[in-house]
Amino acid sequence: MFPWFLSLWISTPGAWAQSPAPSDAQSTRVHLVTYCNEAQSSMGFLLASAAANGLPTVVLGFGDHAWWPEGLGRKINALRRFVLDSALKPNDLVLFADAYDVLIQSTEQEIRESFERLERRLNVSLIFNGDRDCAPRLPDVCTDPRPVDVWLHPRVYLNSGAFIGRTFAMKSILLQDPVSDVMPGGDQAFYQRKFMSHPHAMSVDTDCQLLCTVARNLDAEGLRQLSNGTVVFSSAATSVSIPSILHFPGGGHWPMWQQGLPSSVIQEVFRKRFPEQFKVLYDHIEVSADLRGVHHFRKRLQQESFLQALRAISCFRCKVLLHTDDECNFVQWDNEMCQELRMCLPWLIVVVGLLLWKRSWRRWCGRSKPLDRSS
Repeated sequence: MFPWFLSLWISTPGAWAQSPAPSDAQSTRVHLVTYCNEAQSSMGFLLASAAANGLPTVVLGFGDHAWWPEGLGRKINALRRFVLDSALKPNDLVLFADAYDVLIQSTEQEIRESFERLERRLNVSLIFNGDRDCAPRLPDVCTDPRPVDVWLHPRVYLNSGAFIGRTFAMKSILLQDPVSDVMPGGDQAFYQRKFMSHPHAMSVDTDCQLLCTVARNLDAEGLRQLSNGTVVFSSAATSVSIPSILHFPGGGHWPMWQQGLPSSVIQEVFRKRFPEQFKVLYDHIEVSADLRGVHHFRKRLQQESFLQALRAISCFRCKVLLHTDDECNFVQWDNEMCQELRMCLPWLIVVVGLLLWKRSWRRWCGRSKPLDRSS
């Protein structure tokens, strides 16, 4: 059981979480909701960052049979059941975020204030985070030509990994009827079609005022991290802003190596923004086994010894066997990834040389042995 589960309301298909009654002084509440059918350690990014900002997280779909992307109709239906709960007031805000690659860096009040500013500017009450390319590519969805250089393209396309809206907007626009549990293109295609049919009732945060996609390193995305770990966005068109919700799709959560340690963009941001939570959740190497939920085994390994072996294997794979997977982009003969192999290389050359000499010597001795002519 993960310690950060203590701050959750867990919702199953048969029952869903009830939001606390709002206080008189603060009638508009922000309800953070995610969908997760099974536990993974990467859930800690969302859950721990939300808890640190005083936001409890409602987890829908725990134990569902769902898969990416076609099996995520269940995700839409789970959100629909939650939003139709009468405990939510029409002006309450529902913030829906992916479970494994989202960070929260603002309090409930800050999220509400940022939303209200964006709501007035865009004149809509349902806002999605923006992306640089349109997905999925289907006959009736995302038929625009692909951007020539996707990284120079503005964030004008909808991304369903994080969105926020008032309860009445979600009820009237997104979630009138149940959908099939299995659908081509998954929930992303569903929300794209809704956007196409309601272009004046929904919008996209194109300049990271509230929601921001981070699909590669911060500098390349126009972001920077302050000394206290807060991520800020600045561009020629807008002043500096603090996006409350950071979504790290694709390259934002793919594995990378930094200074000889396995990491990712989202992990580095989390480590600097929430150092204490990082130490508890991720600053270790652990193996575990679970036998049908009855017997559990967890063992923490000696981190540096394991990393030395892992770096040597990675260097051998990438530089000797010439593998070309993405992680090999971080492996160079003269960086930390090959330091162990560089130290062992002279001895390895000596051992291989001795083996080759021994083999050649045996062959030479076999050829030079005189023939037995006694027969």
